[in-house]
Order: sequence, then C-alpha cells, then structure tokens
Amino acid sequence: MLWLWNYFRGYVVIEVTGFSVERFVNLAVHHGIYIWDVKFGKKGVVMKVSPKGFKMLRPFCRKTKCKVRILQKRGYPFIAFKYRKRKLLAGGFIFLVISLYLLSSFVWRIEIIGNDKLTNTQILTSLKSMGLDTGRVKYLIDTKKIKKTLQLKFNEISWVDVHIKGTRAIVNLSESIEKKEVEDKSYPCDIIAAKDGVITNMVTVSGTSVRKQKDIVRKGDILVKGEITAGIEGESVVREIVHAEAEVRARVFNEMSFFVPFKYTEKRYTGDTEKKYGLKILEKKFNLPMPGTKFKNYEKSISMNQLKINEDYPLPFFIYTEHIKEFREIELTRNIEQAKEYADKIITGRVVRELDIDADFVDKTFEYAQEPGGIRVNAVVVTIERIDQKQRIEANSL
Repeated sequence: MLWLWNYFRGYVVIEVTGFSVERFVNLAVHHGIYIWDVKFGKKGVVMKVSPKGFKMLRPFCRKTKCKVRILQKRGYPFIAFKYRKRKLLAGGFIFLVISLYLLSSFVWRIEIIGNDKLTNTQILTSLKSMGLDTGRVKYLIDTKKIKKTLQLKFNEISWVDVHIKGTRAIVNLSESIEKKEVEDKSYPCDIIAAKDGVITNMVTVSGTSVRKQKDIVRKGDILVKGEITAGIEGESVVREIVHAEAEVRARVFNEMSFFVPFKYTEKRYTGDTEKKYGLKILEKKFNLPMPGTKFKNYEKSISMNQLKINEDYPLPFFIYTEHIKEFREIELTRNIEQAKEYADKIITGRVVRELDIDADFVDKTFEYAQEPGGIRVNAVVVTIERIDQKQRIEANSL
C-alpha cells in the first residue's frame, strides 16, 4: 500500500554527492522531509523523495555544499504529464487499473496443502458446496464456517485452516493418523492355504495344526483346525471350538507363460518440436490461429501458466502451451538371445506388479520353445510367502 501511495503521488530518485551527505540527510529528516531507500551509488548516495520534498532540499544543499542530481522521475503524475495529450492511452491505463482492482476482489486460485489420504477433487467439490470456488467474491466467503464444516464432513481431517491471501484461497490441513483396526476374534475359524506350496515355516498361536513343515499343500487345504482337544488317554476328551491363529510361510511356485515376438516396433524421437499457444479464461479456451502440425507421428503435452500480478494475486487468465514432439516408428528384429533377455525383463516387471510385496524372491527358471515369429516362454518364479488365510466355521458344521 505504501508503494502504491508513493506511485500515485509520484517521486524522484536523486543522487547526492559531497563531503557532508550524512549532514544533508539529517537536516532533511529533521525538517520533516520523507526520504526512503537510501543506499550508496557509484558516485554518491542514492535516495528517493517526493516532488514537494525535492523542492525543499535546496537550502540544505547550500548549507552542506552538496550537489543533488535527479536520476529518475517515477510515478503517475510524471507519466500523466508525459502522455497528457494522449487521452485514449490515459483512459486505457485507468481502465486497466480499475479492472485489476475489480479482479483482485475475487478468488482465482485454491491451494490445498497437507492432504494425503483425501484427494484434491474431494476437497474442492466439498469447498464448492460450501461457497468457496474460483470466481467467488472473496469478501463474501465465510472461512470460519468452512473450517468447521470441513472438519465435520471428513473424519480424516484433524486440523484445518482456511484463509484468503490476495486472490488465493489457501486450505492448510493435517490428516489424522489411521487407527489400527482391531481384528474380530469372536468367531470360530480354521486356517486354510491361500495358495499351492511347500510349507517352510509354521507358527501356530491357537488351534490344532494338521500340517507340518515340508508338507505339500493345495489351495483350500486346512492347515490349522479351529478346535482344541483336551483330556487324558482313556478318559473322555473335551473338544473346544476356537478362533485359530497362525503364521504359515511356504515355497510358492508361480507359473508364467507369454510370447516374445522377434519383430517389434520402437518409437524414436527425431528432436524436432513445435509449440502452439492458446488463452484460457476461467474454463473457456481460445486457440490462437496457427497452422496444423507438419508431423505425421507426434506426441503432445500441455503446460499451463496462470497470469498473476504477484504470487498472492493470480488472475483468471491462463496461457497454455502445446508441446509437440515428432517421433518415428522403426521396425526392428531381435535374435533369440535378445528375446530371452527381453523375457527376463518382462518377468522382473511382473514379479514387482503381481506378487505380494512381502514375498521373498528365491529363484526363477525358464523354458523356451521357438515358434513362428518368436519364442514361447514358460517361467516358474519361486518365492517364499505367507499362505495362511482364515475361514469361518459355520454353525451348521459344528
């Protein structure tokens, strides 16, 4: 605001030289002349002063024998005097200032900080229903009410702050730590095998083990029965149905089969690029009149740049750029060894994507069969992983 006031009032940038510059400044300040941005220049001391204050400096120059030189004249009065005969330009400038002032009364960007579990879309949709959206008058937004409503709507939010800064609405939040789910152990159950495998390790907490280490099991086989028997040989045996618990790890053989062709197409970029520009106002796009791309095969990506007065005052105007990169599709051929290497990469990718993150990789074996146009790959990936899975014991089976 101080900068704006000085701009509309006008000011001059002066350079003071001599042996008593410090005394010159003290005299000016003592007589109520406002001087700011005082710093050393190439020859003397550079400072800023209002036009009225500049006229009052003459007697202090004589007293201190300092010389004052005007470096620049800045501000609206000097611009208005320079272009006093160009009324259309002056009118355009006034219109621009008024437009910027009016645009600064709206919210043009919403920033969300601190969300991890909740997505931006979820929060923005809720904010819109609460009256906070781009294009809303910022003075009519009740930030206190929005804070309370957000916390009531989302259990994931433990703390939230909403405030308006310039034309930005900033939503700063902290998410609550997830409570560890308490497992329901009130029902009776067995432990069954979730996959085929060979048991390598078995720890039973409750229930009766019916399998042991090195046993081969199939998917669905009972590993631990949800019952406990007690009694002395020759006497009556007590049977109690319980919630079985165990950790069973097994060697699992994961079979994979796929075809690797000898001929394939590879995308190679030529290095030639094009750029196309457009304007976006709010949600409306305006493409600049430009010829179509000369490339036959290309990839397109878009970057968006929001215009702003400064960081706190973004405007509802976006310059978007289409980046177009040319590429060529080249037909290539693999030999058998290259096909095998590529098969190994495919297996590694599938292991990462498809197998359990807690599984320990042990070994992998391949079998190759050459077919017309490529090779058929049959692979077995060996892992050690947990295979225990709980299965409820129904009342009618007791």
